[in-house]
Amino acid sequence: MMLCSIDTAGITGIQGAEVTAECYISNGLPGFDIVGLPDAAVKEARDRVRAVAKSSGLRFPVSRITVNLAPASLKKAGTHYDLPILLSVLAASGAVRRPKSTSAFLGEVGLDGSIRSVSGVLPMALEAKRVGIQALFVPAENAAEATLADGPAVYPVRNVRELADAIADECSGMAAVFSGSDEAGYSYCLMERGGDLRQLNKAMTAALNGRGGGKPNFAQGSVAANEAQIRAFCESQNF
Repeated sequence: MMLCSIDTAGITGIQGAEVTAECYISNGLPGFDIVGLPDAAVKEARDRVRAVAKSSGLRFPVSRITVNLAPASLKKAGTHYDLPILLSVLAASGAVRRPKSTSAFLGEVGLDGSIRSVSGVLPMALEAKRVGIQALFVPAENAAEATLADGPAVYPVRNVRELADAIADECSGMAAVFSGSDEAGYSYCLMERGGDLRQLNKAMTAALNGRGGGKPNFAQGSVAANEAQIRAFCESQNF
């Protein structure tokens, strides 16, 4: 028996709602069931997550798999459950490291391993803040929106393999886009230009060190730079 729970969120009306993807893997005839009032899009996640695990080079268990989206009384709709369902299965089977209990995940997965944008990220990020989530992993295209919740650290992810590696390293090599007016401006600027968080962080570090400044660390929010300054720096460095 293998069991793992992954925190995520849902939408009820116009508000976010706390949801947990619970995966139970047991012996028996291979099968994959998703319960907890899932709609058609959520049920189809069974095929998407199996395919994306294989395309990302991750081992998918050949066992009896049951994923419960709790609370079971809340209707679940949307493809943003793909990522937490996938991680719950992979973590329960030992294919990836179990994320920290203070982390939450949102995102649709593509068959090529990409993580696609979803709708309703802001109310779900506000819910993550309300329940005390410290790290929120979202599709890169949704990262700027998630920072507006002024809550947990927001980690933009582009593909499943990148996310699995980041979890294994406890996010030591992944930069977070923090919330707040300055960091929100930073994230909007960077996401609009399709830049890379780690490259920008290194470039600004080098620029500040060249002027005798300190080392910026956006993951800790230790540098205050307004949106205009960040935009100008991005343009000057061709980000």
